[in-house]
Amino acid sequence: NGRLETAQEELAQVLSHLPAATRFNLVVYSDTASAWSQALAPASPENVRRALRYVDRLRPVNATNIWDGLRVAMADEAVDTIYFLSDGSPTAGAILSPDAILAALAEMNRWRRVRIHTIALLKGDPPPMYLGSEDPAASAAFMRRLAQEHDGTFREVR
Repeated sequence: NGRLETAQEELAQVLSHLPAATRFNLVVYSDTASAWSQALAPASPENVRRALRYVDRLRPVNATNIWDGLRVAMADEAVDTIYFLSDGSPTAGAILSPDAILAALAEMNRWRRVRIHTIALLKGDPPPMYLGSEDPAASAAFMRRLAQEHDGTFREVR
């Protein structure tokens, strides 16, 4: 399995176990970022099925715009928790430095206190264009810090 397939499996697990009272959204990011729904949706069986179909149709793109993914997720004022799945290697977007992403996110989240759980998807090879330039230890460290600084949990998938 490649990284997208691993992400799809992780998302399917999370979506399938959402309590009915939960409201959720998905933000997909590669070179850009976009939300699945305009607002948080109730975790009704139909919405979960729709989200699972959406996740199943995702296709790989060779960029990781971590900043825009987080920014779009934080844009909804109703959001109180984010589950962030990434390889942890920013390769696109307005902010590429992990330290700069952490600093900007800390400022954005200072008063909101959105909890951010991270899942570092380090299983499989990176896209061919990034082969050899990726540092899995640095990626995992970034994802761990992102979770720690926002009261979340960190998990690594290798």
